[in-house]
Amino acid sequence: MKKIIFHIATILFLASLVSCESIIEYDLPETDPKMVLNCYFNNDSVWEVKIYESKNILENDDYKFVPGASVEIADQNRTVYPLTYIGLGKYISLNNDKPLIGSTYTISAVHPSYDDVSATSTLPTKVDILSIDTNSVTLYGYPELESKISFLDPKNENNYYSLKLIYSSVTVFQYDSLFADTISSSWPLYYYSNESQFTDTWIYTADGIVFSDELFDGKTYNLTIISEKPYLFNNEFETVISAELQYELESVSEEVFLYKKSLEEQNFANYDPFAQPVQVFNNITGGFGIFGGSTKSYRTFVLR
Repeated sequence: MKKIIFHIATILFLASLVSCESIIEYDLPETDPKMVLNCYFNNDSVWEVKIYESKNILENDDYKFVPGASVEIADQNRTVYPLTYIGLGKYISLNNDKPLIGSTYTISAVHPSYDDVSATSTLPTKVDILSIDTNSVTLYGYPELESKISFLDPKNENNYYSLKLIYSSVTVFQYDSLFADTISSSWPLYYYSNESQFTDTWIYTADGIVFSDELFDGKTYNLTIISEKPYLFNNEFETVISAELQYELESVSEEVFLYKKSLEEQNFANYDPFAQPVQVFNNITGGFGIFGGSTKSYRTFVLR
């Protein structure tokens, strides 16, 4: 009898919990949309800016492009470079104006429907790759490629870097004795490093690592990375006739470094239910987005 009473009491208790549930309606405050301005500039390309409208947190619509803005870029000498809208949110220099290394630029965009936006950034010094030494190694039973990349960091200034490794190949696909295709392809290779000295100044991102010169300012630095070892092969249907690895050392402005670092930290936090939310870096006054520059140097290693 006591067991029956206990079960009945348990059922009533659980039912009371269900009956206590209530739906709380909460209206998120609506905010006026702002301009989102993105410009990732370098010395090899003409000025190009993308502007679209910000969205509220619950909006699922595609981003709305913003035509009709007055967009200008001015350097430290007050030389002004006007940009023209060409569609799909893009504003470009029709005079083929390009950023200059070491120059500081301020962008401004004015539109009657939005708050004015502006930002400032400096195109950093180009840092050349001095040398690359490669060595075949075996790790955990798999062939890998060890690469040592050497470069000289400019002294007495804060410098930030991004390193990418890109594999390119030309492959012949032989379908039969008469028909064949030759296809060129390229993609980034994943790599890692055992550089134990890097902590907050070293971040892995989707397209490589970003790091600062905090621990080697003004010195020649030798960075060691480990990657998959691509190889040439051929069989009855497929032959790789050439392959190469391209090492891309990108000197980025502080704004780009902070943006990439915060974006990766946010992506990492999304997989941790207990992580604190991460605000992606934004240097656009009056709106959102990123305005920053980079210079690049390349070295190629031909696989044989």
